[in-house]
Amino acid sequence: MGARRAVGAPGAPPHESAPARTRASGDDVRTVARHVVGGVLGAGVLVVPPVVATLAGGADLLLWAGHVLLGGTVGVLLGVHAARTGRRPLPVSAVVGATWGEGARRCVDVTYAVAFAAGQAAIVWFAVVGVRAAVPVSSGPFPAVAPLALLAAAAAVAASPVRVPPVLLRVRPWVAGALAAAWGAIGWPDPGAGGAFAPDGVTGAGALWLAGAALLFAGIGWEGVTRAGGPAGPPARDTARGVVVAAVAVGAVYLALAAVGRTRPLAGTGADLPSVHAAVAAASALVLTSYVVTNLRTAASIAARVRAVPAAGRGPARGLVVAVAALSGVLVVLGDRDGAVPLLLLGPAAAATVAYALAAAAAARDGGRAARWAGGAVVVLLVTATACAAPALRAV
Repeated sequence: MGARRAVGAPGAPPHESAPARTRASGDDVRTVARHVVGGVLGAGVLVVPPVVATLAGGADLLLWAGHVLLGGTVGVLLGVHAARTGRRPLPVSAVVGATWGEGARRCVDVTYAVAFAAGQAAIVWFAVVGVRAAVPVSSGPFPAVAPLALLAAAAAVAASPVRVPPVLLRVRPWVAGALAAAWGAIGWPDPGAGGAFAPDGVTGAGALWLAGAALLFAGIGWEGVTRAGGPAGPPARDTARGVVVAAVAVGAVYLALAAVGRTRPLAGTGADLPSVHAAVAAASALVLTSYVVTNLRTAASIAARVRAVPAAGRGPARGLVVAVAALSGVLVVLGDRDGAVPLLLLGPAAAATVAYALAAAAAARDGGRAARWAGGAVVVLLVTATACAAPALRAV
């Protein structure tokens, strides 16, 4: 997909030649901040904190702070780049493709479609672990049956004409945050030895890199800044401010959850207040299933872009939804081992790494001195982290 041509004098930022703006700068900042926060704070609020706490131990707060700094930097780079080049509202793949070509666009879309499938497998495993920890029951000879059943139920809804009401989509992040706070207060679900939150025997650098991968799943959504506003939307400066506000809000949420979780880490075995544990686990499973429904549709829409097939009617083609769900089901079965959740989150982590590196490089190429330095630093950081993580995770 090529870049959209800006209206006005050559080289002038699109917002300068747009029709007279009636919105105040503060409104633009709030619009961008709400869009980014809504994209970042999703299912990861429930799934990632206990995984990072298990893997990183005392280094979890430092990792969360680094995650917010990286995500906020990528968001600012992408938002300013999209605002100044007129490449909005577009998905990040189109923004990257406008600079690096059709191959880069397809690469980002393919990795994201596969990553979404892996992410849903991780989510259903986490939901089942929460229920089993709060209400101890035998998993039977085939532990993957329960997450597969949950995935199948979500896929059936995702492939149907049923649409989640917009008001529920707006309320859902608040409900997820409240449930995460409840888990932090009563103790996150404990999968036990050889459980789903950490591969058996993985310690040291390997555990930290795996925690970092989980954090990238929690950070998917920063790239959504390229969809905030129309072609004459918020100017570059207000876009950057909005991302900074979003980073502060996201950081406050995740750091607070990590700090609260330290008081009772992985204590949710249902021994204390079993009815409360069961209620929180059931509500979390319901909310997470709703995320799987919408995420399957999102992945199908991304797959449609790869195939250059427009979505029919109000949503993606049913066949694509089923295909993504089938791939996710395969990954659920393959993930039936200790450390299932963080290992499955390696998929979203890989996609985020590819997209963020290409996006930062695009911003560095087309931007000014600050963008070149910041974009170059992000690319070097991501490439270095990948090179260091690969050997440490090889034995997982």
